[in-house]
Amino acid sequence: MISSWLVWLLFSWLSLWQVNQPAQAEVLPPTQKVQAALVSKNTPYSILRDSQRLQHAQTSLAALPELKNQPIEVFQKIDFFDGTRPRIELAIRSHQSPNQLVFYTFEHDKWTASPVEHGNLNPQDNAKMLRLSDVSFVQAALVAQIWQDKAREIKAVEQQPYYVSLVWLPKQNKRFWHTATLEAAGAQYYLSCHENGDVWEWKRLAGNAADDS
Repeated sequence: MISSWLVWLLFSWLSLWQVNQPAQAEVLPPTQKVQAALVSKNTPYSILRDSQRLQHAQTSLAALPELKNQPIEVFQKIDFFDGTRPRIELAIRSHQSPNQLVFYTFEHDKWTASPVEHGNLNPQDNAKMLRLSDVSFVQAALVAQIWQDKAREIKAVEQQPYYVSLVWLPKQNKRFWHTATLEAAGAQYYLSCHENGDVWEWKRLAGNAADDS
């Protein structure tokens, strides 16, 4: 009887001790730690559907040491990509060498600069420059949404927007949004938008024009 009671008491004490032990954090082996870091780094993200990221891209570009507190002139266009490699690309007039262009890429939430091969500017190129302060990267998200709506409307092969570009037309004194061609069954469509996001062109490329809307 006493022996049974002692066994029960010992069992109860061990159970209570285990319950009160602090939880142990899971320790990953070195290989799994590396794999976890790679998964985190390579997690898919969007630029064209993320207004906050677009705004951050524009703000952080203007804050770069070599560009800060100076007018930023972009050559001809600003390209926005999604898909397997989301990024923003543009060429900027160098402040150190005004006749040269510097190529900038925004990827993984940071800007990197690289020289432009054959990036010499001539006097005629002055008309092809647009001021960064005159544009809004956030508008790219609006244009991408319009593209996606059109893709669903025509049952396009690709439903997710993957490329838009803000282009400067000096002769027309106009900035507009150029987009990727939409591929549907037996037809191709093209969408372009005014700078404010309103549809400028919506047409079928191989056949009659699509209804403007």
